[in-house]
Amino acid sequence: MQPVILVLLALNIGLGAWFGLAMLNRGRTPAARITPTNSPAKTVAAPRTAQVFDPKMLTTWPDVNSADLRLYVRNLRAIKCPEETIRDIILAEVNRRFAPREKALKIHADQYQPWETPTTEGVAHYERRQQIRALFTEKRKLLKDLLGVDVPLENPIDLANGNMDRFEAAYATLQEEQKRDAVRAIDEDYWHKIDELKKKSLGVLDASDREELKRLKTERRDALAKVLTPPELFEYDLKSSATSAMLTKQMNGFEATDAEFRQMFKLAQQYDPELMMGRGIIDPNDPAANEKRKQAERDLQKLVADSLGQERFAEMQKFRDTEYQNLNKVAKEFSLPPASVQQAYEIQKTSTAALQQLLKDNTMAPDQKQAAIQAVQQQTSTTLQGLLGQAGYNKFNQINGANKAATAIRNQLAPRSVPTGIQLDDTKLNFKP
Repeated sequence: MQPVILVLLALNIGLGAWFGLAMLNRGRTPAARITPTNSPAKTVAAPRTAQVFDPKMLTTWPDVNSADLRLYVRNLRAIKCPEETIRDIILAEVNRRFAPREKALKIHADQYQPWETPTTEGVAHYERRQQIRALFTEKRKLLKDLLGVDVPLENPIDLANGNMDRFEAAYATLQEEQKRDAVRAIDEDYWHKIDELKKKSLGVLDASDREELKRLKTERRDALAKVLTPPELFEYDLKSSATSAMLTKQMNGFEATDAEFRQMFKLAQQYDPELMMGRGIIDPNDPAANEKRKQAERDLQKLVADSLGQERFAEMQKFRDTEYQNLNKVAKEFSLPPASVQQAYEIQKTSTAALQQLLKDNTMAPDQKQAAIQAVQQQTSTTLQGLLGQAGYNKFNQINGANKAATAIRNQLAPRSVPTGIQLDDTKLNFKP
């Protein structure tokens, strides 16, 4: 029995020694096995101990949050935060940090006191625009550096003459990031130079300034053509150019198809030098240059009419008519059907044509002409009231300038004396056929 006890005691002592040794070596990295080679041994310096980033350490929000925005983004991504949410968080933080500088420049209308008026001219105005542009360029670049993508910003109206949203939409059509960045840089450089020119001239361009403006426009155009392919440049112009904006404004509710608008835009581009490129370049006191511009407008209208066809062109011209626009405003306010608008417009055209004919008729005696005018007015008034309702009719007269044609005719039939120094503007007596 005694030998067994001694064996068990020796076994326990051995197990205890092994367990103690195992605990002592716990956590240690086993030495790498050395494989003999024929090459001479090299001495490798032991790496310095570095703090290893472990996402498991991000257990609370203070662990994730960081004043270093790059670390903040890294932490948010490490905890699997959606990219859209990361963008919103970082954009809000960047906006917060830029807010004091933006407030100092008063880039938003609500940052003005009731007694303050935004500066819209003079050196201070153009310097402020340059400062705003530099600030937003800095913000945009920071966001892209942090997030790796372009982040849309709410642009102040001071930038790009209030058309910055149009340009942002155009940048979005460019698929290649490198091209987007290059085109944006070209535009920002152009706008900066334009502000410098306007700051120097205070917005009043002389002959040398107009030549400089022409050079800058051409320089920008050539630079864009070097970066973009012809189809890309066309799409970019379609979204951003003043020509496109002009056409869109002239639609005034006319629902052109995509193909129609693109065709009109192509035609209008042919006259850019006389129309849009000439804006600011042509001397307003140069009769020949202005006549060339007017002729370009007439030629363009003819090409558009041929392209659309007479029926569609007449429909578009109707939407550009001020009286038709005013009738649509009344219809929207009083919930009138489109048929009423169309009928009222035809009545107005017929009435205007009749009044115009009476104005030209020199065979009638004044009292006969006056009676005829009153009859046309009464019939028109009764018909329009039936179509628009009394409230709609009153509103139409209010916004349309009540009885402009009849007032002009009465003025001609019974001209009043005009005080010295005042001239009647007969250009406003413009009867629509």
